[in-house]
Amino acid sequence: MYLQIEIDEQDRSHFRLLWRDLDPSREPDVFEFNRVVFGKNSAPMESQFVAQENARRNQDRYPLAAETVLKSTYMDDSIDSVENDEEEVELYRQLKALWGIANMHVRKWISNSPKVIEAIPIEERATEIVINSGQDPVIKTLGISWNSTEDLFTVTASLVSPDFQTTKRNVLRKVATIFDPLGFVCPYVIVAKILLQKLWIRGYDWDDEVQDEIANKIGDWFEQLQSLKAAKIPRCLRSPEPVRSKRIVPFVDASQQAYCAAVYIR
Repeated sequence: MYLQIEIDEQDRSHFRLLWRDLDPSREPDVFEFNRVVFGKNSAPMESQFVAQENARRNQDRYPLAAETVLKSTYMDDSIDSVENDEEEVELYRQLKALWGIANMHVRKWISNSPKVIEAIPIEERATEIVINSGQDPVIKTLGISWNSTEDLFTVTASLVSPDFQTTKRNVLRKVATIFDPLGFVCPYVIVAKILLQKLWIRGYDWDDEVQDEIANKIGDWFEQLQSLKAAKIPRCLRSPEPVRSKRIVPFVDASQQAYCAAVYIR
């Protein structure tokens, strides 16, 4: 994505590369990047600006794709929903054409509809997809695992090794491996965070092995890690029946140890 965005000629002197082919005795050659460089602080913003400006300029030609880019795209990942298979195939066609105007080629397509997947060339599909393979394709969407066949989000975590040492550093490292930005399993994760607080209060250093009753509670928490794979969260909240009205109902609560918020759609 970055390499399709050209740097203005007057700014290229700020992105120079010196090269003398490992020969310290000769004067180095001077090269200048003419495309956006990976690692540049403003590169993500620039790529988003170019993608959205391209969508705005071509909104009349590709209205479905432009709306997806402007409202349902983060960096180079687009996640959107439509009413039916025909509209989804049309969205695929428009997105491919819209990104193509910027010389950006879309890959790794995935859908919960086999009909839509069959309309997409094999080389453009996500590598996890094998139609009629008997296995449900699971792909990471912005870090969250999505089972496209059942249209479910899942949370994964690896079990602890037999030689795991219960230290504050190791416990924190293990908790951090559970990527759950939407809070699907926060009632489980918060337990470990509370236990970590207790380790701080009791003065454990980063690599001190925990010996008291907290070690047993941490062990119990680790044993439940394997149960996370049973957590399945439906992606679509739409009712199969016609909806007369919708209401958002939030609940909040707090204690000395934690606070939480939950929102329901009625």
